[in-house]
Amino acid sequence: MTTASDMARFYQMLLNKGTLNGKRILSAAAVAAMTTNQTGDLTNVEFSPGLGMGLSFGVVKDVVGTFRYQSIGTFCKGGAYRTYGWADPAKDMSAIILFQRTNGGGDMAPEITAFSILANAAIEQ
Repeated sequence: MTTASDMARFYQMLLNKGTLNGKRILSAAAVAAMTTNQTGDLTNVEFSPGLGMGLSFGVVKDVVGTFRYQSIGTFCKGGAYRTYGWADPAKDMSAIILFQRTNGGGDMAPEITAFSILANAAIEQ
């Protein structure tokens, strides 16, 4: 169990390549391995055909995965009951959405897609 604040700090640490508030939490190499596509050209390894898998995160690997206006290289992770977070290094942004809903949809839930599109559309880059 975690809080929105904890998740926001975690994603910020990943965007900072392993540091948070001037302290090293993970090595830059560990963050790169976690957030870089490790599955090459394999298909259907995540919820969208345009995503590959890093060590822990789905990673947008081509334009098919940008349906939520996320850049190539964005990494994301869904959790139980439609919790979802992502970080987009190209836009220097991260976002999380936490709610409890059990009626299916998972990472493809329309609320998550709408939230992601609106958050990404608000960033001009």
